[in-house]
Amino acid sequence: MKKITLILSLIIFIISGCSAYKEISPNPEIKSDENGFIKIKDEKKDFELDKEKKYVIEFPPAKYDNFILEFKSNLKGNSDYFFLGKFEDDKIENPIYDELNDNSEMSGFSINKAKEKYFFVIDKIANNKNLVAEYRYLPNWRFKVEESIKNEKSQLVKNSVDRNEYNNLNYRSEINIINQKLNELQLTIPNLQMISENLAKTETIIPDSMITKKDQVYRDLVLFSSDVEEEFLFQKKNLSLFQAFVQLRKTEGSTEDFLKSASTLLSFLTNKTSIDESVRNEIKAIIARRINGIENYYLKVIQNKKDIKPFNLLTDIKVVFELYTEATGSKSSKLENLVDFFDNWDRKTTSFEEFQIHEKSLNSYLFPKMKWMPNNYYSGASRFMQKMNQTLPEIYNGEFREFEQNSCVINFIEKVSEAKKSSRKIERELKEADILLAQINNLAETNSYEMMLSVLKKHPNLDFMKQHFQFLDEEYLSQKDVQIKNYINRKSWEKAEENIRNLAYFNGFINEMQIKDKHRQILNLNETMIYERIKDFSRTKIDSFVIAHINTNRDVDLLYKNEVFNPPYIFTYSVLGEQTVTKRNENILTYLDQMKYFTFPEKSINLLYDSIIRTSSKNADKAKSIIEHGKMYKGEDKRTKNIIDEFNPNIAKWITKAKDYRKVYVVPVTENHNGKNQYKFRIQLKIPSDAEFPVYEINIKLPEEIAQNASNAKWYDSMKLNNEEILNEGRVQIFAPTSANDYEFKVSPVQMDSEGRNILDVTFTYPKYELFEVSVMAQKPIMRKN
Repeated sequence: MKKITLILSLIIFIISGCSAYKEISPNPEIKSDENGFIKIKDEKKDFELDKEKKYVIEFPPAKYDNFILEFKSNLKGNSDYFFLGKFEDDKIENPIYDELNDNSEMSGFSINKAKEKYFFVIDKIANNKNLVAEYRYLPNWRFKVEESIKNEKSQLVKNSVDRNEYNNLNYRSEINIINQKLNELQLTIPNLQMISENLAKTETIIPDSMITKKDQVYRDLVLFSSDVEEEFLFQKKNLSLFQAFVQLRKTEGSTEDFLKSASTLLSFLTNKTSIDESVRNEIKAIIARRINGIENYYLKVIQNKKDIKPFNLLTDIKVVFELYTEATGSKSSKLENLVDFFDNWDRKTTSFEEFQIHEKSLNSYLFPKMKWMPNNYYSGASRFMQKMNQTLPEIYNGEFREFEQNSCVINFIEKVSEAKKSSRKIERELKEADILLAQINNLAETNSYEMMLSVLKKHPNLDFMKQHFQFLDEEYLSQKDVQIKNYINRKSWEKAEENIRNLAYFNGFINEMQIKDKHRQILNLNETMIYERIKDFSRTKIDSFVIAHINTNRDVDLLYKNEVFNPPYIFTYSVLGEQTVTKRNENILTYLDQMKYFTFPEKSINLLYDSIIRTSSKNADKAKSIIEHGKMYKGEDKRTKNIIDEFNPNIAKWITKAKDYRKVYVVPVTENHNGKNQYKFRIQLKIPSDAEFPVYEINIKLPEEIAQNASNAKWYDSMKLNNEEILNEGRVQIFAPTSANDYEFKVSPVQMDSEGRNILDVTFTYPKYELFEVSVMAQKPIMRKN
């Protein structure tokens, strides 16, 4: 047994001797009881600490969880120490956080009962010293409450004011000093409120059992809270007092500023805290003087109001009334009436504003973004009408009493009355609109825009409906525009013009002013279009006709009777007036006449003539065609007119020079393509002569086919000079054409008129339908032997 004891002692010695930390064992030993602070001593002496060494103190665990080990020492700030829940092999790991990590001598460590022991490890000491330390075990909540009280006490000291200094201030004190104190209180009062809030939170962590037992820390908290409340009330009282001082001093001479401060002044007067009564009475007297006659101010406010909105008073008049009563000790009946008026006015005008909001919502509903609304759409407006009826204020006769003559009241009564009438009217109209909407939707299925506009026009009272359906104006115009263009494209000129006329006289638009420009534009564009189309159509048609018939050589007279020379349509209407109608018809007809009387005959005559010359054609039809074209020609082209004259058998061809042969075209005057035809040509001798009655020999070279049988029978039917038949008798000799004389027919001598009125008319018959050429010459008679 002694041997074992010796071995154990040796092991302990070796362990203690080898450890780097020296254990401090307090006497009395450390206990975990909750008994206040206990000093760590070696009996009655302090432990001496060597700066070259390291130390450890063992602490037993708490008897309960959620405890704090509070440790106060002279080590904080000049030593390195740690509080550990585990200390093995001299390793410092996972130190427990110091709950009081500040510059005080106190530390606090959270502990519980689960650990076997705790270790306070002193790792480094700056200098040799005696350890002055004490500890205590206490519950976590108590620790927190005590710390809270300690911290908030320091805050209370910072935010407390000098009461003597404050109590010496009065209404006549320098305003700068009062403002300085006001600024001070505006900083400290919120801080005092914060202190009170923090203490209230702190109280919640105290167990109910400790409150019931009135634990000392709870009593300390209550007492301190009372001190804070007392300071807070003192400062609040002075804040109210100083604000009253400042407001009264600042608002001197200004009713508006005085009224703005009414709430502050009332708060001061109704504050029953320990403000000196003489001070209170002094303030009352000042307020009473300032507020006397305030009714006149409000009467002027009412008189000057022009709108019907709630009053935007500087201060609630009820507060002013209370201030008046509190300051003067009596009630003003006039001011009381004003309170009732403003209250009633604001309630009813606010209600009317709500009515107007619902009315605006109704208007938005009545003008939806969608074009086409379903049947019964307007029935859905009943919910807005219900709200409007609920919020439209009722104004009773004499309700505003002595204030009824003010313009704002008169205006308000009128507006409410108008709103009532308008609401009743719209309710009736909504029922009517629902019926009408069903009709419009039915017509919309067939795009009957004109009928829709007609239906709406019969209900001029439904403004909201007409405004919504204004788009029908454009729909109708677009529809008519398409219809008119379709008629134009189909060349239904009469229908197109009829629709233009009807559209011009249409007066069923919803918004005439808004649509008039587009209305006029569509009319003008379509009028221009139909005019241009008819003009182009007529020109294209006649141009094609001319090209097709320019070489026609039969029935030419019938060509000029063709409808192509007539306008396709005669305009009867224009939005621009009768002058435009006339001008457009003339423009079209002018071109047609130009083609009929100038271009067509001129081109045809020249082409036909050139063809005859180029081919030496005997085509009588071409010659006859030239004659027919010539009848229509009104132009002044010299060549064309000469060609016409050359082929016209009724026009005498001039011979103006003796001995010169003149070619003459002989055209049949009848038109028998398969038999005999009559021919005719005329010669006018206009040869200059000094003789009063000149005498000439007329020579006519004939085509062989006409003259070849002239020796057996006359080749001509008639030959007259100035309507007198030329006979082969007396001095006049007629020489028949023969092959020997190259078929030249002669008449000699023939006496002429010196004035040139000498017309030789020759007619003959030939068994064919051909164009012939003869050559005629006049010369002085040649004396011949029998």
